[in-house]
Amino acid sequence: MKKILSIITLGMCLVSCVDTVILPDDKIVDEDMWQTKSDVTGVVAAAYSQLRSESFQLSLIVWGDYRSDELQMSNSVALTNNTAYVQDLKEIYSLNIMPSNSFTNWNVLYSAINYCNLVMEKARGVVDIDPNYTMGDYKTDIAKVKALRALCYFYLVRVFRDVPVSTTAYMTDSQDTQLEQKAPAEVLEMCINDLKEIEGDAILSNVYGDWRDKGYMTRDAVRALLADIYLWRASVNHQDNPAQALADYQACEEYCNKVIEAKRDAHQKTLGETDKEYYLADCDDYYNSVFATNPPSKTFGRSFIGMNSEESIFEIQYRSYSSTNGILRTFANPGIVKMYYKYNGNNNGATPYLMTTGNYGKYSGSTSGTAVFKNAEDIRQNEFIYAANSDVAQYQVRKFIATRSCEKKVETSGPDVSNVRPNWVIYRLTDVMLMKAEALVQINELISGDAGDDAESGDITDGNEEGEEESSKRDYLQEAFDLVYAVNTRSLTDGDASTNILKFNTYKDRMETLILLERARELCFEGKRWFDLMRYNYRHVSGVQYDKTFAQQGGNYVSNYSEMLSLAMSAKYTSPAVMATKMPTEPYLYWPINTAQMDVNSKLVQNPVWQASASSARN
Repeated sequence: MKKILSIITLGMCLVSCVDTVILPDDKIVDEDMWQTKSDVTGVVAAAYSQLRSESFQLSLIVWGDYRSDELQMSNSVALTNNTAYVQDLKEIYSLNIMPSNSFTNWNVLYSAINYCNLVMEKARGVVDIDPNYTMGDYKTDIAKVKALRALCYFYLVRVFRDVPVSTTAYMTDSQDTQLEQKAPAEVLEMCINDLKEIEGDAILSNVYGDWRDKGYMTRDAVRALLADIYLWRASVNHQDNPAQALADYQACEEYCNKVIEAKRDAHQKTLGETDKEYYLADCDDYYNSVFATNPPSKTFGRSFIGMNSEESIFEIQYRSYSSTNGILRTFANPGIVKMYYKYNGNNNGATPYLMTTGNYGKYSGSTSGTAVFKNAEDIRQNEFIYAANSDVAQYQVRKFIATRSCEKKVETSGPDVSNVRPNWVIYRLTDVMLMKAEALVQINELISGDAGDDAESGDITDGNEEGEEESSKRDYLQEAFDLVYAVNTRSLTDGDASTNILKFNTYKDRMETLILLERARELCFEGKRWFDLMRYNYRHVSGVQYDKTFAQQGGNYVSNYSEMLSLAMSAKYTSPAVMATKMPTEPYLYWPINTAQMDVNSKLVQNPVWQASASSARN
């Protein structure tokens, strides 16, 4: 009982980052703790459970989607009368984020990191005590937590940029928690080295036969994360260090290939099923398989599990670790409920905090225009958005909220709030396919030395004009297009490729925007968009000093790419060009450090957009 209480107490106490953590001296270091295999597995599970917190789920949506052109605050009158989070969201919308803003809190990520460090320090001793805990168990547990730690640091770097790093566990309040920030290049290098070290020890994606195959960082998840980090770092170095960027883009492709091949090898074909390059759910199965939380038990001859699908790689699990009468218990994802369904969590008709921008609710009927969905045969619009194509200013998110497929119909109302129990998808196969496509387009540019910029007038959104034939031996652009085409075609009514309006183009810039737009369609509202736009920004600017913190740069900050800012703001503001002037340089892409962390850790240096004062005034 004492050991169980220790784990629970740790979960309650580790609510802050390493610079503010305060733990009782007699809990995790209790003599009865770290004696058995179950002690270790309990803390590993606790590390992952940190990411299920409401605050983190809310932050994932705000960090990755709300800052982009995907989401805006609800126009509901009722919402304006609700004080929780509203002021914080208004600050973010107006691009005046204060260090006191609740979404600047990085506590959950450092809490998870500390759990991971605890396992890394304590688990080895259990091998010598419990014969049931083998070196094989130890290695797989270390792989789980080291991969999770890398994921947490990757989020921290993308959201805050300059962050403190700890590889030491904090167990007592007597430990020194004053840590200086590291430059992002150093943090990412650590993550890459850790992930490569544990890649071979990470579990395969079919070990448990239940939620844990997608609820823990498996070998596929490690490789997807490596691909993501390499793609990010390559984008940062694209202009200033093309040789390093090329190596990283190629590494991204390599790890994407490993994931794609592993998914292909793991697929168990049904009777009469033909071989496929990518085993994606059919168009009719897509939503039920990947997102539905209460899907039909059998549809189209295939059993559905709802979440944790065959396409899935890693998901934050909103389900309990035990079952009652053979039925796995799940519980509501409070972040998604508040942001995408009903902010106050009841059924009185209240709207969510966030709605989609108009760009997502209507399709244009052609490749021109700002609409994200351009093809009436694309079922994702109806599956991902309520009342799609209605004549309204904003639309409610359907993805994650709906309990089952809309069956190709326009759906206007959501389910009972008690049924909103989705996992949060971190990585899935189509994400990896599109990462690979993005890397291939950039590889083509760097090996050919030709950016392929096109100054001709006309729409470039879908790369729909013919260009000169690529002369390189390997047609990287065609390979990239084929990946996008496969993702897009799966989502067309009955998977009919004849209705696909995407056209191949040999202009690099047009292919880059083609992929950016396909990611907006496929991965919308999954916390990806702002980071996609940041990569796009970095590839088009020079002078990035990623090996230095902002404090070390002495005020010499790179200017942001105007096209990226225009894209990010065009759907939300009446004067996007005016709003873009409020984000002139790199520091504005990142969040300030929360006031609470600044107060506790004297070594932290605030994002230069902000001045360290009691009033948290803007520079």
